[in-house]
Amino acid sequence: MDDDLFAGDPGDGCSPKAKKERYLQQANQYFDAGKYDEAEIEYIKVLRMEHENLEATDRLGIIYFEQGRFQRAFPFLARGGESGDTNLEARLALGRLYLAAGKLKEAGGAAGFVLDRRGRTTGTRRSCWRRQLSHPKKSRPHASDCRN
Repeated sequence: MDDDLFAGDPGDGCSPKAKKERYLQQANQYFDAGKYDEAEIEYIKVLRMEHENLEATDRLGIIYFEQGRFQRAFPFLARGGESGDTNLEARLALGRLYLAAGKLKEAGGAAGFVLDRRGRTTGTRRSCWRRQLSHPKKSRPHASDCRN
């Protein structure tokens, strides 16, 4: 009996890495098409194979956020934020969750991270937006003050 027959060729697409890549590719296609339920299934498959996959983690957080499943979204979005992940869409969703929970300092940090990475604001506007999100309601500048 030929043992090579059952060994499997590493290039045959059946390796764990190849499966994970196929799941991730399919998940991204579903996500981009707005088919969040299907994308969720595929991203979960990816995370079962690679627990620390930031792309799958971020995308699941965004899916849950977009579906209004905020308690489910938070751990996924927070994990990306803690790892220094640079997915701006996920960071923005995380900031919005912090803001809704009244955690203004954390919301300001997330907003500042996004603004810093987008590079579309001047230093003055950036610090104005940070103050807007992080100060108590009575003492923070008005949002219209940050537009100049």
